[in-house]
Amino acid sequence: MKSPVDPKDYLNIPVNLRSFLNINDPYIKVTIIRCLNDSMNGVGIIKGNLLIFNSHPVITPRNNDIVLAKINENLVCRRLKLALNLLVPENPGYDAYSLESASILGVLKWLINTEFPESRELT
Repeated sequence: MKSPVDPKDYLNIPVNLRSFLNINDPYIKVTIIRCLNDSMNGVGIIKGNLLIFNSHPVITPRNNDIVLAKINENLVCRRLKLALNLLVPENPGYDAYSLESASILGVLKWLINTEFPESRELT
């Protein structure tokens, strides 16, 4: 059976992420991290995803934004709950953190899913 994907249709070329994501805004400073756990799986962020944050200093995080924060030299991704003064996970198995102990580094702008379901034969 012939595969519907012909390897000749793909080129091995470098990708400019700024062009690929159509980032033309001068107020976007990109910070990229790989998700290493399932603390945010309630919103579809899974282990292995690339999380792309806008970490430009003029960006002010808003209530319910998903943010990148530094807590005790560790980076965490959490939902910002301003009224509660907390950074909360989207998985009850993880801890929430007080905003007083955190330094917010960026607001989630894009997500690239790098994990795929089990391989299946193409038909």
